[in-house]
Amino acid sequence: GGFGTYLTQSYVSSTRRRTLREAIEDRMPANGDEMLDIRSANEVRVDDLRKLHASLRRRRKAVDVDSIVSGIKPSADPLTHHYVAERVLRAASEALDHDLSHAAAALMFMCVDSVDERLDGMYDVCAAPEGGVPATTVAALLKVLLATGQVPVEKRVREVPQAFYRTNDWREVAVDELMPPAPAEGGGMPKEEFKKLLCGDEVCIWGECYRIAEAEARRKAQELAAERARKPPWWAFWRQAASAGDDGDASASADGVPACLGALTSSAHERPLGLAPVNGPLVELDLSRAHCHRDGLANG
Repeated sequence: GGFGTYLTQSYVSSTRRRTLREAIEDRMPANGDEMLDIRSANEVRVDDLRKLHASLRRRRKAVDVDSIVSGIKPSADPLTHHYVAERVLRAASEALDHDLSHAAAALMFMCVDSVDERLDGMYDVCAAPEGGVPATTVAALLKVLLATGQVPVEKRVREVPQAFYRTNDWREVAVDELMPPAPAEGGGMPKEEFKKLLCGDEVCIWGECYRIAEAEARRKAQELAAERARKPPWWAFWRQAASAGDDGDASASADGVPACLGALTSSAHERPLGLAPVNGPLVELDLSRAHCHRDGLANG
């Protein structure tokens, strides 16, 4: 019946999605583990790739993959796991019709600096001399990131809705779908918008959107816990009582006398606090042993 049809369509749709994801992963030049290996095995800094980019701009067309890889590290030590960088550069070159002008941006993942510093470096190597990143450069960079596997594969597949009686299909996302709307005033993309685009849910470079979402979820959970501790919900009556008791315990006067003992002053005789009648004469109470309890007053 209808339920069996629903299960069949769900199975077929999930199978198509998994097949497309596996096909994308198979053609990537490097997987996540290899990218982490080359980053941890080499002390490549963002400044090194800035210098590499400046060198490529001076040399213009006289560059190839081998010369770029050899120029990544300024020291004489060879680049460990250099084959990962070579595969990434070849994939970037093929995505841009054998153009290696974005080689430094494609290799920014291997820097040991923080994510924010890597994004700053990517902006620096992509920005125009007059400031901002042109739309054509943003599109070329997105092509490079997709071709080199720096966008999570789950962000690269899109569902194609069909009629209710047909099974939904899946396709790979296009660069145009990731591009932001063109600004009305024209000009290049500012740094903050550039970084927001790369770390947003659409692109999610290096999986950063997941880390940002987790940090935001932790922050909201902490704020909610603090708010509920300060003002418990109506149904948590035991928390309200505990909160009121804790506030009473904490509110003591400067001389160490609990605030709840302030009511022990007789209005008729204006006795000082600490004096109470016992069979006529005044007897001083031991206030150092007096405690406030949620159910009344008692001597400890």
